[in-house]
Amino acid sequence: MPLKKTILRIHSWLGLMSGLVVFILGITGCIYAFIDEVKPIAYRQ
Repeated sequence: MPLKKTILRIHSWLGLMSGLVVFILGITGCIYAFIDEVKPIAYRQ
């Protein structure tokens, strides 16, 4: 059973890391897609 636990732990960590990458790509993609709406908020004068 130790091999099964090790594989499960590695699978969990790899899933969390790849999920974080996908989340960051999604957020930056949304910002890029809605840049015209974000510019007035980011560059207030």
